[in-house]
Amino acid sequence: YTLPRNPTKVQPPVAASTTTTTTVTTPLPPSSSLQLYSYKYSESWVGTHLPLVSLDDLSNGEEGDEDTDRCYWKTMSRWPDPILRRPADNVPPEWFGSSTLVNVCQMIQCTAIHNGAVGLAAQQCGINARIIYVQQSQNIGVSPSPAKYSSGNEPTIFINPKIIERSSEDQLRIWTEECLVLPPTFNATVLRDNWIVVDYTDVKGDPHVCTLYGERSRCFQHEYDHDRGILILDHISYEEMENDIMRSIESISIPLDDGLRRYGHEE
Repeated sequence: YTLPRNPTKVQPPVAASTTTTTTVTTPLPPSSSLQLYSYKYSESWVGTHLPLVSLDDLSNGEEGDEDTDRCYWKTMSRWPDPILRRPADNVPPEWFGSSTLVNVCQMIQCTAIHNGAVGLAAQQCGINARIIYVQQSQNIGVSPSPAKYSSGNEPTIFINPKIIERSSEDQLRIWTEECLVLPPTFNATVLRDNWIVVDYTDVKGDPHVCTLYGERSRCFQHEYDHDRGILILDHISYEEMENDIMRSIESISIPLDDGLRRYGHEE
């Protein structure tokens, strides 16, 4: 998730722009046999096929790539990687307070910083854990040092989060969002709650409730979508998608652990 354009109030909702185009260099096979793995969407965008990684895997020595100050980061998935459509599982109680969970949370923050993102869900890196990172509000738009994993009073790591309260519908805001796991040529106009109340757990296992406003609220909602296998593509219609290739991919069914489901888009 990267910084979007400035928001406006809902009076009334407007349609997303459809002027952006992408040159597709790979012919699209019939939808019944489409291989999403490592799919070449354009000359500048090739999808990934990341493996699903558990906390057990990470506790047994799997690490990411090293950046400065021993900041380890994981490769982020690239649409149409099927991993992006798999909802993450809750972090089990036995992991709270462990060095593994602390290291994974630091890795997620490092990955966000490495990629210039102000927010990131572990799910975007193929990590099967409900963990969300959101940059502190005073640093949004600034590149913080990778060594500063947490500072100040604002929470940056949300484990097993749940939105328990939202602002009223008449306070909804319109945002034009982009996403690092989607082609950079694509953006979507979406509605987000102006403020939200979030119930979450910290790395020690202590429960918390906090209220997020404005940019942090919207950023969290974007990552909360990822945590549940939802993309900004799901906030728009097929007609608003970039081209026929994107529309075809978003209408495909793929096998997941819990059975066959559509790749993503639901009208």
